[in-house]
This record gives sequence, C-alpha cells and structure tokens, in this order.
Amino acid sequence: MSLFKAGDFALVVSATQAENIGKVVELVVFSNEEIIVLQDGGKVSNPKMLACWEVAADSLVTTSMMRPEGFTTNRAAVPERNLMPLRGEFEPLQQHAKAVLA
Repeated sequence: MSLFKAGDFALVVSATQAENIGKVVELVVFSNEEIIVLQDGGKVSNPKMLACWEVAADSLVTTSMMRPEGFTTNRAAVPERNLMPLRGEFEPLQQHAKAVLA
C-alpha cells in the first residue's frame, strides 16, 4: 500500500538524475510494472518492479527506453522511496506548487 495518492505533491529527495533532487512534483499514477508507460508516451524500464509513481513537474530530467539520457520532460517515473510527502505543515508550499504547475 502506498503512502501517497494521485494528486499529492512530494519532494524528490533522491534520484539517479541529480537535477531532479529538490523538485516538487505532482503524483499522477502509481505503478510497479516492469515497463512503466508514461502518459506522455515515454516508457521507463523498472526491472526490479519497484513501487514507482509517474510524476509531473516542469523540467524533469529522465532516461527512458525511447529517449536519450538527460532528456528534459514534464513526466518521469520516480521510486516511491525517493519521495517525501508534502502534507500538513507543508500545506502552503503545496498550494504554491499547485499554482506553479497550473
């Protein structure tokens, strides 16, 4: 069971692509499939079938099966363990993040 739900905001606290650390992302779809198909058509390999979230934010750096390394997009797959929820005391930041993403 996930700590999150679709529509939640989270902070990326660890990532293969260092440029994504510290970004606020919106959680879109949960997946633990071996191949994660993103809503923008990208495909991400998840061979360990980790609990991942498709996330949305501006200027995410990702590597996918169909894109070269370091490709910048607004969608990526992030393992749940690399996300920190932004709830409770972070509510004002969450509202700001919603305004930025809108």
